[in-house]
Amino acid sequence: QMKIRVLPAIITSLLTSNRYNNDWISRALGKITSNKEALRICFWGVSYVENTDTLRRSEIYVLMRKLVEENAVVSYVENVPIKDGIDSRITCIDNMEKSLEAIDILVVTKKLTKFSDMREVVKLIQSEKLWVLDPSRILLAENSAISKSPRYLTVGKGV
Repeated sequence: QMKIRVLPAIITSLLTSNRYNNDWISRALGKITSNKEALRICFWGVSYVENTDTLRRSEIYVLMRKLVEENAVVSYVENVPIKDGIDSRITCIDNMEKSLEAIDILVVTKKLTKFSDMREVVKLIQSEKLWVLDPSRILLAENSAISKSPRYLTVGKGV
C-alpha cells in the first residue's frame, strides 16, 4: 500500500517538472519580446522524437501553432519530411543556411543529422544578429564559442 501512495506523487512531480522544462522556450520567447506580431522564428526540429515523420505528441508543434495565431512568421527544418498535415501558415525549409535568412529567433530543439557541417552553421549563426534558443545545448556541443554571444540562450544562461 505504501507504493500505491508514493507512485502518484512521483508521477505528479515528474509531470510538473517536464511541463516546466517544456515551457522554457515559451518563457524565453516572452523575455525576448512580448509582441509576437511579425516576429520571424525558425525551429530546428519539430517532431516529438528524433528522426520520425509524425507530429503526434509534439509540444513544439503546439507552440508553433500558438505563435502563428499571434501572427508570428514561423518556419522549421526537420531531419525527415513530416507526413502529418502541418498548418499551412508554417513553412518547411530544407536548408539550414537558408532557414537563417530573415529571421529574428532560431529555436534549436534537436540535432539535425541530415546536415554535415554543423560547425560552419554555428559560425554563420554567430555572425548573424539573431536570438538563439538552445535549451538542450545542441549548438554549444558543436562550438563552445557560441556561449559568448549575449543572444545565445540555454537553460541556466540568460533565462
